[in-house]
Amino acid sequence: KLFIFRDGQTALENDNFFAPILIASSSINTARVVTANTSLGHKLKIGDAITISGVTNFTAGEDPNGTFVVATVPSATQFTYVIAGGSTTAKALTVGAASFISPGFKRVASGEYTQPVPMALTDIDYTDSIATATAGATSVATLLVGDTLTFTDAGSSTYTIGDTVRVRSVESTTTFTFVTDKEDLTNKSGTVQKQVSVGLGFSHMPAPEYAAYHQRRLVMPFKYNVEDTVNTFTYRKILDEVIISDILDSDTYDEIYGQYRFNAGTADFNVALHSFSDDKLLVFNRNSVHLVGGAGANATVQLITNEVGCVARQSIVQVGNNILFLSDNGVYGANFQDLYNLRGNEVPLSSSINPTIQRINRDAWDKSVAAYFDNRYYLAVPLDNSQVNNAILIFNFINKQWESIDTVNSLATGWNIAN
Repeated sequence: KLFIFRDGQTALENDNFFAPILIASSSINTARVVTANTSLGHKLKIGDAITISGVTNFTAGEDPNGTFVVATVPSATQFTYVIAGGSTTAKALTVGAASFISPGFKRVASGEYTQPVPMALTDIDYTDSIATATAGATSVATLLVGDTLTFTDAGSSTYTIGDTVRVRSVESTTTFTFVTDKEDLTNKSGTVQKQVSVGLGFSHMPAPEYAAYHQRRLVMPFKYNVEDTVNTFTYRKILDEVIISDILDSDTYDEIYGQYRFNAGTADFNVALHSFSDDKLLVFNRNSVHLVGGAGANATVQLITNEVGCVARQSIVQVGNNILFLSDNGVYGANFQDLYNLRGNEVPLSSSINPTIQRINRDAWDKSVAAYFDNRYYLAVPLDNSQVNNAILIFNFINKQWESIDTVNSLATGWNIAN
């Protein structure tokens, strides 16, 4: 999945990225359902976000171009989508060499979170340690590879109540598979259910400004509550809390076992999250650094230091087992174990260019960005009175020195190193 995060607004996602596909023909019916045909297989599925362009011969107010969601897939070369509005006149639309289907973005799920309901498996066939299960299309549409299902009614499945299986693949709109230890059998039945939340319940994605991918999960700042009304969020006024998704499920967040708070009661707030090795998540606050080990109910949270923090999320770069980031004291470069020694008397990596570090505009240094390339750490910062990044500080890992401070002449206006 590809996400676009928008602080305080519903995030956007694309879960089917593909090369643009030429439209062979298109038409619209009286219910504003557009049917598009392709010469080659489109591989689209119901719910995919698509962008349509280059379609003509439509009446004002019923534009078939734009971003939509696939409604039905009658065949491998045909799909439909719906245009908002009332009834219209059925007609053939005009397509040409510039008429394409491209990947689109849709809003992630929001509003009230619906708890999983029991899923009746009307037919289960066991063949060579793989079980193929049939259920209603509405139920199968909620499944993701890796989901854990618990039998709540054994039926004739030969399982017992409480046994769990894990989704191996979703084969169609009505069938999925899981690994089994049962002997080859056919036409079995039973009822399973996905995990049900406890306590405060599950939540949809809480409109973060950014997120990090960590151990098959998304972790993000927890600044907003998801309200029951779709695309509505409430600012929580808590800036040092993060929340983590369920495994391989970017839409499910547990407010009890998946939520962590750091330095409550202090003037501190989250700046960045960085996934490290061995299931370790580094949490950079403005005035502290923390470590989360594991996830879920068994996660541990540990304070590494409350004397050093990070000022710019995009200044953080991992090089091997070294972490580099911009702090109040300059650039620190420490390996994972050395992070525990980041105290007020620790000498920053940038001590040799401290006069330049002192020139960084503190009103805008949160915009600083960095990258690692060709054995060098490139850090773009706003020097002096600049409100944008107008200089690049370069550290060479081979000779362990800062080798250059790159700027443009004072006559070059609007120079902004955005990334």
